Amino acid sequence: MSDQPEFDFDARPASQQAPPDIAEKIKKLLRLGKSSNRHEAERALEAAFRLARKYRVDVESLDLDEESETLAHEWFAFTKRASFLQCRALNVVMHFFRVDVCIHHTSRLLFVGRPVDVMIAHYVFEFIVRAGKLELRGFERLERAMRRKMSTGKRKQFVQGFIYGITRQLHEVEREVVLDDSKTALITADELRRKRYLDELVPGLVTKQVESGRANKTALMHGFARGQQTQISQPLRDKERLALTA
Repeated sequence: MSDQPEFDFDARPASQQAPPDIAEKIKKLLRLGKSSNRHEAERALEAAFRLARKYRVDVESLDLDEESETLAHEWFAFTKRASFLQCRALNVVMHFFRVDVCIHHTSRLLFVGRPVDVMIAHYVFEFIVRAGKLELRGFERLERAMRRKMSTGKRKQFVQGFIYGITRQLHEVEREVVLDDSKTALITADELRRKRYLDELVPGLVTKQVESGRANKTALMHGFARGQQTQISQPLRDKERLALTA
């Protein structure tokens, strides 16, 4: 694994830490992160987060343009049928990364939020899905080595545990951040704005519950352990990058 984290939840605002030229370089890379070329966008985002970590820059404090506070939406190609892991990963980014998301019937994902939040949330979503697939394959190999039978339910329980592990880390970070009443009010107002924006784009949006299958404590705990050890700030090695397929 690389020792260069991509996200620093303890970073300070750029105005307090990074030289102006570094802040501008990070903003330029974040703009490149909007590229329609997936690999180019991903490389740019990785470079931006490495610089942000090195100079302790809070990426969310950077204004990319005059409309940085304006809500926007972006469509992303998606699979015809969402996997259990993909659905759970979407729940994570919606809860922690200030975006709203819906799966459209045209096999596309719709992200709504500030432009920089949409970029980061989609990047984190893909990271969680790739990391989850990688860990699930490792669990399947372990089960086969122990001559234990795999099942759809057991896979779902492992994934559920993996997501619990990821969210446990994020909840711990969330508890450490103390917001004043005005900041809390702004966040609440943004949530309402995003929901109205999404309702206008996709009228009659229906929320569906995804079943996690029969309880399997062993698979759940294995997944939880792997999720806690999977740092969102730690990129996967290039050779371990997996295609985003169901």
